[in-house]
Amino acid sequence: MNERVNRTLQEEFLPEYVNCLDLNTFNAGLVAWMTEYNHDRPHAALNYRTPYEVAMAAPNPLPRHQRRAFFDG
Repeated sequence: MNERVNRTLQEEFLPEYVNCLDLNTFNAGLVAWMTEYNHDRPHAALNYRTPYEVAMAAPNPLPRHQRRAFFDG
């Protein structure tokens, strides 16, 4: 699963920022891309749910508010 995220990151995000020399611009773009990837984009491997939806529905020993805080960064 991690390899797929990395591949998608390399294919979709990095080409747009390959020549970006400003770390703040790069980081802002990465945060926006990761937010879209995890919160807005349905994934076929997750039965067309977002990773966020799956994470919030999964059994977890952490209270729901702590899971949300961890997932959201």
